[in-house]
Order: sequence, then C-alpha cells, then structure tokens
Amino acid sequence: MQSGMPMSSVCGIMIPRANLAESSGFQVDIDPPCPLFPRVLWHETSIMKTYSAKPSEITKKWYVVDADGVILGRLATIVANRLRGKHKTTYTPHLDCGDNIIVVNAAKVRVTGKKLTDRVFHYHTGYPGGIKDRTIGQILGGKHPERVIEKAVERMVPRGPLGHRQMKNLRVYPGATHPHEAQQAEVLDIASMNPKNKRNASR
Repeated sequence: MQSGMPMSSVCGIMIPRANLAESSGFQVDIDPPCPLFPRVLWHETSIMKTYSAKPSEITKKWYVVDADGVILGRLATIVANRLRGKHKTTYTPHLDCGDNIIVVNAAKVRVTGKKLTDRVFHYHTGYPGGIKDRTIGQILGGKHPERVIEKAVERMVPRGPLGHRQMKNLRVYPGATHPHEAQQAEVLDIASMNPKNKRNASR
C-alpha cells in the first residue's frame, strides 16, 4: 500500500489473488510487491439479497390430482409441497404462497405393505372411556375415505395458523367428480413423475 493513499480506496474484501485481474471485472489493488490476498474494493462488489414476496405479489393456481392407484405417502408429500408453495422460486416461509389442490378418487389411493390392516388411527368421542380406533382399510371402505389423504397431508404442513390456512386450499373428493369446474384446474399427474408413485396391483 502506498503512503498517503486514502483509507476508503484500500478497504475491501480479501480474496485469493490467482488470476483475479484477468477473470473478473473488479478493480483490484495490486501494487508491487504483490500481496497474496489483493483487496477488492467494497463498492465494486454485488450483494445478493434474499427475495421475500409481498401478499400482493402472490398468484395462486388450481391443480387437480387423480389419486387412483397412487401411493398415499408419495401423493401426500407432493401435495403438501404444492400447498406450501415450496416448488416456486418466490417461496416465502411466512406467507401462504401455495396453490389450490383438488384431489379426486381419494377412495382408490393405495398403501404399501400391511398398512391397510396394521396402521391404526385413534380418535375420542369426548365421553369417558370413549377412545376409538380404525384402520386405514376401514376408513377407505367407510363413509369418509377422503380423510386418509387429508390427515396424511395435514401432518406434512406446519402446525399453526399458517398451516390451517394452507389446508383450506386442499379439497379432497372420494369420487371422480368435483364441483370446481369453473376454476379450470390444470392436471397434475403425480403418477407419471416417478414409476414408484403408482401401483396397479391390489393394495
């Protein structure tokens, strides 16, 4: 450093010297004798800022998913990520920036192994000694088979007010029809994303 040089012209970031002048457009302070770590002037560097979306910048799309033959866990992970918006480059953790998901044929979702008979869900009636339990097979064959997918996705989103808002964007129907034709939802083919996502054999 030459004597009498202003301090602001030499304050910078220490980076390796190798071929710096040829490979970058920075102004480098390299005066003989050349230092091992030349200084890049601080006002010549670019700072990457983390993008944080505003509520007015969020756009939501509608997707419809056919759960016929799709593995429950693989379906739930993809749906949960879409509800949270983690597939977007504008993902902001504290905002509801996900999409609206419609799941049809929820009664035809598949599980692997012995989960159909061994996986048990517990619930309570509210009365003393009123604890009940049902297997996945009983739920899928019962009055509300869509609850299997709803519970699987619910356990993959944050617990709290944000997670509650994101779960309201999920609509699950046991049959092949849904009442949201006016939204012109795009088809999200989860079965074609990975050969392991779908099974044609019996549960």
